[in-house]
Amino acid sequence: MASNMKKIRVLYVDDEENPLIIAKTFLEKIDSEMLVNVLSSPEEALKIIDAYQCIITDYRMPKMDGLEFAQKIRENSNVPIILYTAWGDDELFEEANTLGIDECVSKGYTRDHYEVLAKQITSLIKKQSIEPTLHV
Repeated sequence: MASNMKKIRVLYVDDEENPLIIAKTFLEKIDSEMLVNVLSSPEEALKIIDAYQCIITDYRMPKMDGLEFAQKIRENSNVPIILYTAWGDDELFEEANTLGIDECVSKGYTRDHYEVLAKQITSLIKKQSIEPTLHV
């Protein structure tokens, strides 16, 4: 299957190149339906978020941190957002949740870690696509 025909389109934003490469490689190997594009600039990412079904963002980035990035996404989109950081604590995760971030995940670098992350991505996408409408 050609990469542009993959069903799950994910954008991962991180100012460091190694986490981007590692995550892209593992996630695409684990789930053959997943296409992971990577960017180092949240400002650039804001221009193209509509093309993706899930956004993964690092927390600590220059110019715009992951929380600010998520706030800007939420101004125009309900796309699932995963805050993906090595610097997470309960306070940060609570703040992230109040800003509309769907999941907070501590970074890891094992295959098992990326298998869990891939499941979280697909689960968030499925949840969003079948979100029930409440009738009162």
